[in-house]
Amino acid sequence: NSIEQILIQLRERQIAVEKVETYKLQERAATQERTLREKEALAEQQAKITTSALTIEISENEGKAQLARTRQEAETIQVTAKAEAEKVRLAGRG
Repeated sequence: NSIEQILIQLRERQIAVEKVETYKLQERAATQERTLREKEALAEQQAKITTSALTIEISENEGKAQLARTRQEAETIQVTAKAEAEKVRLAGRG
């Protein structure tokens, strides 16, 4: 009877040890999963930040290109106006 009682206690102790080990492993797995989810969320946000930065840079470049075109058009109009004025002046002399 006492040997049987000792065996039962040993079995119960072993089960308790196994449960503790299982809980530790589950806790470690949960922590790793949480860390993974955080890293995935961070990576997703980083992708959005990169896309946003590129969109801003593209918009700035498009604005600079538009400004350059507008300046060129203004210069063309100015040169054409001067040429027309000179043409009128020369025609008036003739």
